[in-house]
Amino acid sequence: MITAREVVFGLFGAWRLARFDPAGLQCFDRSRDGFWRSFWAAVIAAPGYAILIYLRLAERLSVDAPLTAGGAPLPPITAGPFRLALVEGIAYVVGWVAFPLTAWYLVSAMGRAERYFGYIAAYNWASLIPVGAYLLVALIGALGVLPDTIEILLSLVVTGYVLVYLHYIARMALGIEVLPAAGLVVIDVLIAIFLSNVVEGLETR
Repeated sequence: MITAREVVFGLFGAWRLARFDPAGLQCFDRSRDGFWRSFWAAVIAAPGYAILIYLRLAERLSVDAPLTAGGAPLPPITAGPFRLALVEGIAYVVGWVAFPLTAWYLVSAMGRAERYFGYIAAYNWASLIPVGAYLLVALIGALGVLPDTIEILLSLVVTGYVLVYLHYIARMALGIEVLPAAGLVVIDVLIAIFLSNVVEGLETR
């Protein structure tokens, strides 16, 4: 069971890493037990994630439904509330497991297996920062206080920052060079895109 102290340290470490302060790594328990307890970050992030999903689905179900990059409307959501909740819930769990599992093989291939637990502990706690950032952007969009162009620009800025943030964590936690760290980020993004496409298909089928 995780303690309140470890949660506070995890949040503080994530915040320091978000400011590109490598000392943030010292806030995490980088042992095997700390690795497993870091997945409590998924529980902490769940309410914010649920709000994000609600806002996304509300937008999709609105009269002015979003368009694809080609200008065509996105496929309508046909799944009922129970199926939506089930699909999103399973995707959330898989999303928290898929990258750490994949990263084990990649990190081992890089000869950094001894740093794996520390890397994933930092990665898991640090994941709370992107959730909070995207939630803020989504809430601003839902309130409609900014022009669409500014909202898109803000979303792009947040996405760019998150990618740099994840790259920094990989470099610092694993002690690797720029390109291997970039490879880990690319794999992370590809997994996220794949899961998103699967969810999209299950919700509109």
